[in-house]
Amino acid sequence: LPCLREVLIHGAFTDDYEDFDTGSLLLIPSSVQSLTFHIFPELEATRQCLKIKEEQNIIEVLLHLSDRLIDLQNIDITLTRCDTVFDLTFLRGHRRLRSVNVTCPFITTDQLRPLVSGGLRLTKLCFTHSDNFNVSSTLTIPALKILTIRGTGWGAIETALSSLSTISVHTITLEPEIQYCSSSRLQADTTSCLSVITPTRYPALLTVHIRGRLPLPRRGGKATRRRPPDFSDVPLAAHFAPLLELRGLRDVSISFPGLFSCAPDGLVPFAEAWPALERLCIDLDTTTSGGYPGFAATLLALAECCPRLREAELPGMGYDDGVLERVDAYCAKREGSGHGLK
Repeated sequence: LPCLREVLIHGAFTDDYEDFDTGSLLLIPSSVQSLTFHIFPELEATRQCLKIKEEQNIIEVLLHLSDRLIDLQNIDITLTRCDTVFDLTFLRGHRRLRSVNVTCPFITTDQLRPLVSGGLRLTKLCFTHSDNFNVSSTLTIPALKILTIRGTGWGAIETALSSLSTISVHTITLEPEIQYCSSSRLQADTTSCLSVITPTRYPALLTVHIRGRLPLPRRGGKATRRRPPDFSDVPLAAHFAPLLELRGLRDVSISFPGLFSCAPDGLVPFAEAWPALERLCIDLDTTTSGGYPGFAATLLALAECCPRLREAELPGMGYDDGVLERVDAYCAKREGSGHGLK
C-alpha cells in the first residue's frame, strides 16, 4: 500500500493480549502521514501494557516505526493504563510533524521537550498532564496555534499552562476533572488556573473552550453512587472571572453539564466583557425545564454588547415566548437590519 496516508490502530487488551503482535506495526508503509494508536487494557492484570509480547515494547516499536515514517504529520497516542513515564523521544527529528495528541497517565511538559527539538514546528498539541510531577523549566513552542490540556484537576492544568510559552496560540481547550469539593474551593482553583491565561501571555488568543467532568470510577474500586456537587451558590462569572479580561475573544464555550446553574442575567458580565464575540456556548444545568422570564433580556444584552455574535448555544436556559422575535425586532430598530444571531 505505497499510497496509504492514514492508519488507525484501536484495541482493548484482555487475558489474550499476548496475541497482539506489535511486530505487525512495522508493516505500516513509509507513506503514512497520520498515525492513531489507541490501546485500552481491559483487565487489571494487563496494567503493564507496554510489555506486550516477550521483550517487545510499544515504545521501541514506535521508535523503529517513526524512523520510517519520514512524512509523519499527525500522531495520536492513547495508553490509558500505562504505569511508567511515557517517553516521546521517538518523535524527535520529525520536521514535518505538526499535530501531537498524547493521552497517558504520566505525562508532564518535561516529557514534551523532544517535540521542540530538531527543527520540529508543532502547530497543534493535545495532552493529558499529570499532577504527580513538578516541571523543571519553561517549554517554548513558538509556532503552536492550538493547545488542548486535559488534567485530573485545575492544579494539573495550571502547572502545564505555567510551564508553557506559546505566544502564537489562538485556541485553548481545557478539560479539567472536577473534584468533589466546596464551591469556594472550586472557585479558588478555577480562578488560580485561569489567571495564567493573560492578554500578555496569549496576545493572539481568540478561542477558549472549557469542558469539565466529574471523576470517573476508579478501576477495582467499589461502585458508589455519589450525589453530584452543587456549585450554584457562587455566580458563574465569579468562577471564570479571569477570562473576562480577555477582551478580544471571539469564540467561548463553557461546558459543565449538571454541575452549575446560572440565571440568565448571570451571562450579562460575559456579554459586556467580550465585544468581539461571534460564538458563545454555555452548557450548564441541562435539567432546567421551562423558560426564564429574564432570558429575553439576556439575549438583548448579548445582541447589544456583541454586535458580531452569530451563534449562541445556551442549553438548559429555556425560552420564554417570542424571545427571538423580540431580539430581532430590537436589533432591526437599533441598527436598521436584523441581527445575525441564530
